[in-house]
Amino acid sequence: MVTIEKPNYPRRVHIAPVGYEIDRVVLPLIEMEADKVYLITEKVKEDDTGLYYLNDIEKKLLAQKKPVEIEKRGTDIVGRDLYDTLRVYRQIAEEESSNHIFINVSTGTKIHSIAGMMTCMIFKNVNNQFTPYYVVPADYDNEPEFGQQISIGCKEIKKMPNYRIEKPPEELIDVLEIISKTQNKYPLISKKILIEELESSGMKLLNDKSKEGLVAKYNALQRKYINPLIEWDYIRLEKNGSRPIIKMTQEGINALSFLKD
Repeated sequence: MVTIEKPNYPRRVHIAPVGYEIDRVVLPLIEMEADKVYLITEKVKEDDTGLYYLNDIEKKLLAQKKPVEIEKRGTDIVGRDLYDTLRVYRQIAEEESSNHIFINVSTGTKIHSIAGMMTCMIFKNVNNQFTPYYVVPADYDNEPEFGQQISIGCKEIKKMPNYRIEKPPEELIDVLEIISKTQNKYPLISKKILIEELESSGMKLLNDKSKEGLVAKYNALQRKYINPLIEWDYIRLEKNGSRPIIKMTQEGINALSFLKD
């Protein structure tokens, strides 16, 4: 990784997945005067073909009069894991929260494109300076030989619309994480157990000390956390005798996988 002295003003930071294209990654970075790029690669050892494109991209960027700072991040490209990619993109958004972030949604896999657009919409509260863009190549090669690109040149860079998707409050995600960890300790999670786990983690259910009875805690738990998490479809309540048991849904498991490390 090339280390470049960082200015005091916001930097132009790009996220660019690497597949079997070079121009669609490199040319927008030059044209948009990128200060830094996160090249998104396969997290396990790449095959020789993929490594060729990655190396060529790095050479071209470092050969510029004003070199682009390069950092590589791995995601599960082979497994097409959307949530793993979203987690990596969120981490970058948090690390670069004071900078302008541009996401190339035209390179890599379809999963990378979806993750790029979702990142811009979900994490606006982390970084309001998100810009997704699509690179229109000058030409395509449908049957490229080894080392050749499937697209050539850069005809146009289209900025994509950037809408907002509501993200759950951080406190709800914290509670969901506690529920996930509690599942590893207890086969069944009752509301009583969750109250104990929340309190042991330092979370207060009640602000009013005059209402510290168990019933008040149950009511607060239901109002502040259980009902909202059910509305988000992150948990469900199942009957187990006379007690409701708290279960995470697949939606909750997926959300936690990219909203928390």
